[in-house]
Amino acid sequence: MVRLASGPDPVATATGLPATGRLGTKPAGSDPFTLHVAGAGAQRLLAGPVSPAVAYLTMQVASGTTYRLWPVAWHGHRYVSLVVPWNLPVTRLTAYSRHGELAFTVLYPNIPNGFPLWPPGCAPAPRSRRPPAGTWWCL
Repeated sequence: MVRLASGPDPVATATGLPATGRLGTKPAGSDPFTLHVAGAGAQRLLAGPVSPAVAYLTMQVASGTTYRLWPVAWHGHRYVSLVVPWNLPVTRLTAYSRHGELAFTVLYPNIPNGFPLWPPGCAPAPRSRRPPAGTWWCL
């Protein structure tokens, strides 16, 4: 179970894992969500703020299984959080409004600071390259 603590600019905690840094109260720039990562060993904690436009997020793993993540309110702001095993191959996180897809991220290994987002109808650079955050190819 993930808990938010420390008031209106929380940190996320989970038993047996280090706390995230301060999550902030809104996603970076115009992004629909921002995720912070904490953890070592067998698990990692993902948590961050979600914009009011986001109804839910989905997390897809390499097997094709998709899980739906529902934002929760904390001190008037919305957050999503989860704990996943390090060896769970999460391949994509997608944010949805009530009317459709807002943005997605493909999880690349070894990208500092996390999860670059792409708008619907665009595709990330090939896995053979490390795209800088905010880089996409529109189809």
